[in-house]
Amino acid sequence: QHVLGFQTSKEKIVIQSQEPEVQNLDSIRGARILLVEDNPINQQIGVEILQGAGLTVSLAENGQDAVEAVKQNEFDTVLMDIQMPIMDGYRATREIRALAQFKDLPIIAMTANASAADRKKAFDCGMNGHIAKPVNPNKLIETLVETISLGVTVSATKQENPNTKTSELKPIPGLDLVDGLHRVGFNEDLYKSLLIQFASSKARVLEKLDEAVQREDLKKAGELLHSLKGVAGNIGAKDLASKATQLENKLKKAEVDSEYNALLLSAKQSLRLTLEGIALLEQKHSSPEIKITQPLPDYDKLSPFIKVLEDYISDNNMQARDYLESIEETFKETPIKDFLSPVKKHLNQFNFSQATISLAEISNELKK
Repeated sequence: QHVLGFQTSKEKIVIQSQEPEVQNLDSIRGARILLVEDNPINQQIGVEILQGAGLTVSLAENGQDAVEAVKQNEFDTVLMDIQMPIMDGYRATREIRALAQFKDLPIIAMTANASAADRKKAFDCGMNGHIAKPVNPNKLIETLVETISLGVTVSATKQENPNTKTSELKPIPGLDLVDGLHRVGFNEDLYKSLLIQFASSKARVLEKLDEAVQREDLKKAGELLHSLKGVAGNIGAKDLASKATQLENKLKKAEVDSEYNALLLSAKQSLRLTLEGIALLEQKHSSPEIKITQPLPDYDKLSPFIKVLEDYISDNNMQARDYLESIEETFKETPIKDFLSPVKKHLNQFNFSQATISLAEISNELKK
């Protein structure tokens, strides 16, 4: 049984976590996982959980990209979101299964739709398992241990003592901070970043919902609520996620009635309180501008490292973050860390295309 609890002091949250035994966790360390997910916040949470278990993660933003990634790379398991633009997870799974060499590749659905009918649909199209969002980190890793076969069996891995962590975060209305921090492995900096991204991307989501309903575009309205439900659940905005779920269910029945309007009003209040709390957090999270005064490393020495980093980024491989940190360590007597900070920022936001652009600009600057 997983145990989580917290108590608040004037300025700190103390979190106690006692992890359960994870059977044969070491048997899958290093396994290659393709995470197929279109939402940047959900991507970051998924990568944090998977890398925290010692897995190698690559990303695809939709089903079409997933099919191409599977054709071009070797993976031990695919974690497949269902509702995505361009190509959904069901169709992507069918296309992968149509290729004989991938008939046994484990594909696990990850979706906020967790009904028995949704699970049946996932299995009918060729998926091997089903994980509900918001993702429970322990459940996800246990499912992967059961699914992946690397030919190694090891005894259970158990933490000797419960983890006790102190967070500088103050309670934020509308957020279960313990739940949110647990989902990102208690990485407080990442969690702050996710909250700020949430505020930026979802501030107008319920206004957009109103607009979609007014023009009777219930499909678009449903997509907005589905996305909000998953992301809100992942960051610990449980009340907002619950309201979004109820609103989505009403729209599935085309019931835009007084009960729907009351739910929408409640959801707007919950979102407003959460955004106000995050706004205070964001003011404290901004960092001062850095001035570079030390000489940069010789480009001839640096260029082989830059090339490897470029390859990782072009493959949407999250090993890019670890490799970038190894570059910083190798050239720690120089200001390369400050120089590469834009690339690191984009990687932390899973924006590989912008990371590629920034790295190219930096590379050109370093050549001068």
